[in-house]
Amino acid sequence: MYRFLDPFLSCFPYASWLTIGDGRFASDARYIREKVKNVTASDISDELLKQAKEKGLIEKYSIENAEKLSFENNSFDFVLCKESYHHFPRPMIALYEMLRVARHSVILIEPHDTIVGSAVAMWGEFQNGDIDFRVIIRALLRKTHLLNFIRRLRKVKNTSAEFYKAVFEESGNYVYSISKSEIAKVALGIGLPTLAFAHINDYYEHGVEFEKAVEESPLFIKVKKKIEDMDKKNNVRLLVAAIFKNPPDEKCRKALIEMKYDIYDLPKNPGCH
Repeated sequence: MYRFLDPFLSCFPYASWLTIGDGRFASDARYIREKVKNVTASDISDELLKQAKEKGLIEKYSIENAEKLSFENNSFDFVLCKESYHHFPRPMIALYEMLRVARHSVILIEPHDTIVGSAVAMWGEFQNGDIDFRVIIRALLRKTHLLNFIRRLRKVKNTSAEFYKAVFEESGNYVYSISKSEIAKVALGIGLPTLAFAHINDYYEHGVEFEKAVEESPLFIKVKKKIEDMDKKNNVRLLVAAIFKNPPDEKCRKALIEMKYDIYDLPKNPGCH
């Protein structure tokens, strides 16, 4: 998952970073710190962040409520929220806060909502020419999330809970997944220029966090096989969403494309001057 940060880290080696919800010994900030030095880890609790600093794993950390960050506008070049957004009770408020304190981009790595349709996913199919409905239909049919939506719709009964298949974690929070269309609406609403999306599959098996990732491990082999199967079926478990406040330059675009990102330049609001 961290490799999807590499295009940003290589193109902006002197940038400043803030990580949100980075409470597991600042693992996100530690990866970033290997490439750039100016990174601040944050979480709502400092219990493990304090230990990480004492061990010399990080230099800076801050106790932060993601829904009300203490930093000034444009305090950091990049803001990263990896697998924490879906824990927040009001995640959209947190996203606007991240956008407020970011100068360049906000990057989310979160569970992918495959139910919500994605208009942005088809934008590149016809943005350079007249709309051809045959192109739209072909694009729709190629979208696995739409096919999954149809399959689920056939099984829907009369309750919204069954339709949305609400997922709750043991800790008590609802798992708030993200979609391309949802991110696009945020960007379009406040006039942001560019989005980039990438996809990751992952699979959890109980006890895997205590197992070494070596080829002779049966558990490691099982996890790899599951992920390979999901890749073949084009099932997307995690969505990487980069929300740009300034359009990326050609060097950054090339690095993103090499990392299998899809880049979308959003239309400008004709009513704004």
